Amino acid sequence: MTSPGVPPMSCKPASLLAPGTAWMAILLVATGCVTGAGGARNVDSLHVFTVPVALDLDGTPGPDAFGLTLYASAASAARGVPVTSGRIEIQMYDGALPLGGGAGTTPLRAWMFSTADLKQLGVKTSLGTGYRFTVRWNETPPRQGRITVVVRHVPAHGTAIQSVPTVIAVPAVGGGRTGSAPASPRQE
Repeated sequence: MTSPGVPPMSCKPASLLAPGTAWMAILLVATGCVTGAGGARNVDSLHVFTVPVALDLDGTPGPDAFGLTLYASAASAARGVPVTSGRIEIQMYDGALPLGGGAGTTPLRAWMFSTADLKQLGVKTSLGTGYRFTVRWNETPPRQGRITVVVRHVPAHGTAIQSVPTVIAVPAVGGGRTGSAPASPRQE
């Protein structure tokens, strides 16, 4: 029964989605995000945190090591990411490198760490995955009052990247430089 002036009621079910929008909803829910091949993150920068002075680990007077923590970062991640390929090189230069990085300067000493080595040095912090190194210079001590440390990531494929050079103070022992030859008498 209908009232005059009122359209008759329909008993059809209401349509919540227009035709074709159901497929669009399924596609949106089913898509995901993959970073690189197999979800791997490419390391695109290195961040080095150091103790500002060299360390004395052997108990004899004078420094013989330095410590650093390395974080590798990728544009796809907000925190430090694991280094899963290639190697890490830590280079130590005698003195401070000139502005511009001292291209062509040979390091006094270099250490290399494989990804297997890095697994043993890994730490998880609020900054993400990092690596803690305590590096002894043993038979190659610096002769100046400071060293410069540069860390490089050499990937299995692609271009190597390096950290910003970091300068670490090397305190003198007994008034002379660590590792320096004894002063010769003055000639007059």
